[in-house]
Order: sequence, then C-alpha cells, then structure tokens
Amino acid sequence: MQDEPRRTVEGVADRSKIEFAREQRKNPTRAEKMLWQAVRRKRLGVRIRRQHPIGDFVLDFYCAEARLAIEVDGPVHEQRQAYDRWRDQTLATWGIEVMRVPEERVREELTVVVKEIRDRLGQQRPGPGSPPDTADCERRASGPQMRSGGESNTQSRGRS
Repeated sequence: MQDEPRRTVEGVADRSKIEFAREQRKNPTRAEKMLWQAVRRKRLGVRIRRQHPIGDFVLDFYCAEARLAIEVDGPVHEQRQAYDRWRDQTLATWGIEVMRVPEERVREELTVVVKEIRDRLGQQRPGPGSPPDTADCERRASGPQMRSGGESNTQSRGRS
C-alpha cells in the first residue's frame, strides 16, 4: 500500500495567493492575534487554520472539517460590503459558510465571540485545552513574553 500524498493548498489556490497568505500570517492585526490565541491548537476541538488560501481568496480563519470561514472585519470592510457579499456567496457555492465578526467585537468581547464560533461549529463544550480568557489572549497578542535574563519565549525555542 502506497502512502497517501501530503495534503497542501497546492492545486486549490493560486501561487500568488499562497504567498500573500504567508505574508498576512506574519502581520496579523491585534484582533486576529487575539482570536488566533483562542482557537489555535484545536482549542475548540477542531483544527482551525489562519490566513488560508482557497481559490482566489485568503480566509482569515478556516476550519476545513466544518467548512467554516471566520472573517475578522476591520474598517475597510465598511467600504466593500458588496464585494464581501459576492465573496461570501461564492464561498457558499463551494460549501463554505462564512461567519463575519467585526474586529472591535473580537477585541472587546473575545469570550463571547469564541463561544459563538464554538456554537457555529456545533460543539457545546470546550475541546482539549479550553480557550484562554480575554486577558491571556491580549497578553499573548502583544508579543513575546520576556523571561528572566531578558530572553523571550521565541528566543528560548531557538527562533528569532
């Protein structure tokens, strides 16, 4: 029996979108950082990817298992509502549901937003490693934490 090939976004997204997604992952907004800290590592019981390219789009967050996209909308989305509706409709034709959350709600009501996502995923109880509280996500989103001796968490793992 031959091993199954590794699944990647190659073939489902344009190379330029893959590169764009990589750049977006390097420069998230504060709200995106907070939400990522709350949903990463299967904290809601399912894998959620961030800045996931699919077709001509890059989704802020995506759960392939539930076919759910979570979009954190900043002020720019007020001027592009028609485009967002078209994009959501296009994704719906591909079987992907879109949940839009204003970034100020993520910053101000993270716990409520995470509960809404969990409910949308159809999971009434926390998965392994319940999401951290809002204060913990804000602390993590503000950057690497310093350890004694001035070394950050990322430096101690051998990354810069």
